Amino acid sequence: MANYHRLKTVENLYRWRTDILLRLDTIERDPVSIESAADWYAEQLGQDRSAAIRQVKEDLHLMRMQFDTLPEITDDIDARNARFSGVALRKLMYLLRQDRRTEGQLQYLVEQLARGEAPELEFDVYKCELLCGGFLYTSPTRRTKAAPQPLPRRRRELPEDVRRQLAERLRNPFTRARLEEFVGGLLGARPGAAMEEVPLENDEDYVRAIHLVAHGLDGKATYRFRPAEDPSHLAVRRGPYTVPSGHIERERKRG
Repeated sequence: MANYHRLKTVENLYRWRTDILLRLDTIERDPVSIESAADWYAEQLGQDRSAAIRQVKEDLHLMRMQFDTLPEITDDIDARNARFSGVALRKLMYLLRQDRRTEGQLQYLVEQLARGEAPELEFDVYKCELLCGGFLYTSPTRRTKAAPQPLPRRRRELPEDVRRQLAERLRNPFTRARLEEFVGGLLGARPGAAMEEVPLENDEDYVRAIHLVAHGLDGKATYRFRPAEDPSHLAVRRGPYTVPSGHIERERKRG
């Protein structure tokens, strides 16, 4: 049975047959392979070259004929296996029905009950104290549910200097009011200033300059940003930072 199983699965004929036949065709059409095989035959068998070539071609033909007839052999094996399985099953059923024990009569009882012809049989009854109504049931383990507990609040007063530092860090340094305050300090009494005067040394200065330009273009701030008109000087570059070039002017009061 192990050999038959391997023949029908891993070593299945139809899985490799086509590749092997294609390989044989390639060898038969390759004169170099035929000559190499003939040289080996002549050396091993002590034949002349013509006899060795003839022997190689005969062996190739024999291999092709064997692979052509293998499907018929496999079909014959399948038929014999089917007959063997059927005979083995019938013999097993016969042996089961000849067994006088209760487990050997189960199939016979089922068949008779299906036909409505239940026979009168005598059974030996034994008392088993372990069998009861719920002997297969195991009650789940009950665990005590955890009761919710409120977490106590711990109040801790921060020192005044720490509170002041935290408040300073939490304040947005780029709000409109703080930007207008920055522009007021930058301009002083002057009516305007160039973007080259705006600090641009670190990331905070760069972000402030971007907000400064954005608020100066929306018309809602107390100052106005006027972009540069010179095409050759449209950006201010300082280190890795680049911002638009132009002038920051104090907005004139209307009215």
